[in-house]
Amino acid sequence: MASQPRLGTVDWVRATGGVLSPAERLRLLPHVARSQVQFTIGRARLLAGRRPERLARIEPADLVPPRSAWTAEAEERAGVLNAALWLHSLRAWQLGTALAKLDGATPDPEVLYVAAALHDVGLAVPTEGTCFTLAGAEAVLASGMAGRVSDARAETAANAVTLHVQPGLRLDRHGPEAVYLQAGTMVDVAGDRLGDLDPDGVRLVLAAHPRTGFTGDLVHRWRHECALVPGGRAELVRRAGALLLAARLNPLGG
Repeated sequence: MASQPRLGTVDWVRATGGVLSPAERLRLLPHVARSQVQFTIGRARLLAGRRPERLARIEPADLVPPRSAWTAEAEERAGVLNAALWLHSLRAWQLGTALAKLDGATPDPEVLYVAAALHDVGLAVPTEGTCFTLAGAEAVLASGMAGRVSDARAETAANAVTLHVQPGLRLDRHGPEAVYLQAGTMVDVAGDRLGDLDPDGVRLVLAAHPRTGFTGDLVHRWRHECALVPGGRAELVRRAGALLLAARLNPLGG
């Protein structure tokens, strides 16, 4: 008997369309609740002006993407994104990279960049009945083939894309690329872990890649995704995790 694909991976999304079984939904709900508690504590500390002594810093050199045949292929496939989603992808990469450095994690820079560049392709070109993350993962795999990178690295990037919407990611189980793609997107979408970032570095990122129109665009696309894939992880984090409310209340604005 073939083993069940691991929840959240490319193979799992291909097999299920990204629709959670009742057991999978129950498995993820405690992680959603834990994330909400951590998010609320972080937001309260930020509002009180209480930041950690060590902050994730971002310098001008950190805004320069890695250059290779693979990243060029990924950027070409990201051409389906509108300006709001593309600039979000860049911010997610930069913010996720900064948080990884703060935490002492070492994601592969190219893998994280390619995953960030393509993670929202499926929101730009949605497919009824299939989680939007699969389109991004397939674009990652195609870019890896064209860029002649190893299957292992391309698969790591693709799995980071399909995992980035999933509550409960762990470094030891899911890898730093998935964890910090999610961390970067969640700072930009909802302001999660914003208090861990140096304000000057955040302003640098926002000046280079403005958020103009991003929140409204994302909320519209996310609601559409939930309608196309009822029972998916996007719907779970919208309903149980209040993602879209957090997005509207993001201190970053936009």
